Amino acid sequence: MSGSRSPLTVDALLSTEERASEKSRHPEPDAPRKIFSMEDLFCLAEGVLRSAKVPGGTAKRVADVLVDAEARGIASHGLVRLPSYVRRVRAGLIDIAAEPSVSRRGEGCALVDGSNAFGVVAADLACLEVEKRARSYGVGWVTAVRSNHLSSIGYFARALAKKELIAFMWSNAAPSVAAYNGTKPILGTNPLSIGAPRDPNPIVLDMSTSAAARGRIRRAMAEGRPIPTGWAVDRNGESTLDPAAALEGALLPLGGAKGYGLSVFVDLLSGVLGGGASLDQVYETTENTRPADIAFTLVAADPFQLTDREQYAAGVESFVSRLKSSGDGSVLLPGELEDAAYARAQSDGIAVAADIIHQLEGMSL
Repeated sequence: MSGSRSPLTVDALLSTEERASEKSRHPEPDAPRKIFSMEDLFCLAEGVLRSAKVPGGTAKRVADVLVDAEARGIASHGLVRLPSYVRRVRAGLIDIAAEPSVSRRGEGCALVDGSNAFGVVAADLACLEVEKRARSYGVGWVTAVRSNHLSSIGYFARALAKKELIAFMWSNAAPSVAAYNGTKPILGTNPLSIGAPRDPNPIVLDMSTSAAARGRIRRAMAEGRPIPTGWAVDRNGESTLDPAAALEGALLPLGGAKGYGLSVFVDLLSGVLGGGASLDQVYETTENTRPADIAFTLVAADPFQLTDREQYAAGVESFVSRLKSSGDGSVLLPGELEDAAYARAQSDGIAVAADIIHQLEGMSL
C-alpha cells in the first residue's frame, strides 16, 4: 500500500485534550521512574532472559515483544512480566528448548501445539501458519494450545496487518474475572485484537474483555495507588478501589453482559475449540506450581482477494477522514495513542518504574 500522509508525529497527533485523555488511560504513578532508550531496555530484558539460560534467538524475540509493549504505554504487559517469566523458566514451567509444532493440519485451518514454549514462540509459528493459509485461500484460522503468556496480543495482529492482512487474535487466561451475575473468578481477562492494513501504521484494536488488565491492578498495588471504581469487587462481591482486595476478589467484565459475552467466546473459540485448557483449567502465570496452558486463536484474511489495493487504500482514508471530522479534532483511531507513545519512545525514551529496573538489574547479574 502507499499513501500521501506524512509520518505520524506525536506533536501533530496529540492536542492538549488528547494528552489528558492519554494520561487518564495510562496514568503516571507517583513512584520514581527512570528514562531509558528502547535499545537499552531491549538489552536489559535480553540479558535477564539469557541469565536464565534462555537461548539467544528466543531471548531476543521475548525481549522485543515486551519492550514494544513498554514503548506503546502498555506497561502492564511489558517489563513487569519478566520476573515471573524467569521464575517460571527456573521452575521448569516454561520449556525454553521446546519447539511448537502443527499437530493438526487442514487447508484453511491448523492446530498448533505450543509445547509449553514461550508464548511468543508459539505465536510466531501461528502467525506463519495463518499467513500461508490467508495467502492461499483468502482466509486462514489457526488455534494454539499449551502456550504461555503472550504479552500484548496487539503485537501479533499489528505484525500481520503490516503484511497487508486483516488479523483477528484472541487468547484465554487464568480465572480472574467473574461471569456476569457470577460471584467468583471463572473467566480470564481474555484479550482480543483486530488489525487492518493502513499506511504507514495499521489500525489496531487491542483490548481486554475485562474492565482492566490484571497486570494494571498488580502495578497499582505495588505503587500504592487505588484503582478506579468499576474495575473489580472484593471477595464479598462488593465494589472496591483497593487493588489488594481486587486481586483477592474478582475483576469485572468490560461493559457488563457485553464484555462477558465476548469473553465467553474468546475462551470457547480457543481453549475448547483446540482441545486445550479453558476457564479454571488455565493457570495463573505469576504462580510457580504448574504450566499455564494458555490457548489462543489467530484468524487472517487477505483483503485484496475482495478488492484491489488502490480501492482499499482510498476507502480507508475516506473512512478515517469522515470519522475524524465527526468531532472537534480529538477523535482518534483504535491504537493511535499507542502509535503516538511508540513514536515518542523512539525519540525520547521510555519512563520505567525504578523498582522494576532495580529488580531486573539484579536478575541479570
